[in-house]
Amino acid sequence: KTMQVHNLRKLARFRHGDRAVLTLNLDIDISPLWNWNVKQIFVFVAADYRGSVNRRNSVVLFDQIIERSEDTHIQGKDIVKYPLYDEDEDLRNMDIQLKFGYDIHPIFGPLSVFVTGRHGFPFPEKEMGATNYTFPTVYT
Repeated sequence: KTMQVHNLRKLARFRHGDRAVLTLNLDIDISPLWNWNVKQIFVFVAADYRGSVNRRNSVVLFDQIIERSEDTHIQGKDIVKYPLYDEDEDLRNMDIQLKFGYDIHPIFGPLSVFVTGRHGFPFPEKEMGATNYTFPTVYT
């Protein structure tokens, strides 16, 4: 599993807050998770950070629902799905924790939620270069 925060396209004030548009490069193979009892797998990339007013913030940057075993290899370059928005103008110079996670929706049995790893990076004042992350493989 690899993910790259490729680019910070935009960081600006937006409606009394900060709004950032990050692009991601993804190459994630979740095929070992698929078996006869899987109805669908919900995958996501989220950014976690501590704000000055809201102490705990988690913003989804990318998500996808996988409903067929043929679609379990997620690949893409310069993916932008959702912006990172903070209502308290806290993004600049903030330590961001990036995480990849997935929920397995079985045909029978309870829903299972997993996060495979977290990697932190300081959010820049204005611009940012490419940053690579390799997540540990965690299959249950």
